[in-house]
Amino acid sequence: MKLLPFAVFGFLLVGCLNKQGKVGPSTSAQGTEIRPFLALPFPRGTKCYISEGWTYSAEEQAIHGHIKHRGIDFDAERNTPILAAADGWVIASYHQKPNPINYEGKPIGMALGRFVQIWHPEQGVYTQYGHLERIAEDIPCIKPTQTNDGWDPTFIYQPNGQEIPGWKEIKRGQVIGYMGDSGLYWGTPPQGPDSPMGPSWDEVHLHFEVYQRAPDGMKNIWFDPFAIEGSVADYQDVSQPREDELWLRNEFGLVFADE
Repeated sequence: MKLLPFAVFGFLLVGCLNKQGKVGPSTSAQGTEIRPFLALPFPRGTKCYISEGWTYSAEEQAIHGHIKHRGIDFDAERNTPILAAADGWVIASYHQKPNPINYEGKPIGMALGRFVQIWHPEQGVYTQYGHLERIAEDIPCIKPTQTNDGWDPTFIYQPNGQEIPGWKEIKRGQVIGYMGDSGLYWGTPPQGPDSPMGPSWDEVHLHFEVYQRAPDGMKNIWFDPFAIEGSVADYQDVSQPREDELWLRNEFGLVFADE
C-alpha cells in the first residue's frame, strides 16, 4: 500500500559506460583527483531506473521540505541483489529518525533504514546503499544506538577514512544486501533494526550516495556520480560520459559491478 502516487520518471539502465556531478577527474577535499572508479551496484543485465536525481522532484520537495537529495535513487524489483560498486572497507547498520513528519494525518519515516557504507581509501570517499530489505549475512553489521523513538548509527560518525571497528575488506561485485524500502515506513514506526518494517510510503528503491566526512565524522562533501546535479528529468539520457563523472564505462556503456 502506497501513501503517495509517484510517477516513475527516469531511464532504463541495461548496459553500461564512465561523474562528483561531471569525463575528467573530480577532486576530493584533500585536492586529490577522483577518476572514474564506480560500477553500477547491480548484477549485469538488471533492469533498473533512476527515479530520483540529485535534487528532489516537486512531489518529494513538498514532503522533505528542502530541495537537495544529494544522492541517486535506483528502482528495481524488491530483493534485487545490491553489489559493492568498488573495492573498499565495508560496515552496515540501521538508521531511523526519532521525529517522523506527519503527512495527511499519519507519520512517515524518511531514514536510511538498513544500509551499507563502504570506504574507498584510494579515492578518499565513501559510498552508501540505503533502504535495503536485508543486509548480506557476511557483511559486518553493528547495532545502532537507540535515541528516544529512533535509532542512530553513531559508530560510523568518524573522520574521513578513520578505521571503524568491525569493518572488513570487500571487493567490487560482492553482494552486500538486497533492494527494499526500509526506513520509509508509513504509520506506526518500527520498533528496532530487527522488527518488521510495515507498509512504506515510497517505492522499493536503492538510495546511493558518494561522500566524504568532516573531522567531526559528519558528511560534509557529496559527489553526484553522474556529474549532473539536476532533477530526475536531467537523467533521462546518461549514454554519454560527462566531465568529472565517477562511473566506469566500456564500449557498451556503463559497467555493472559483476563485470
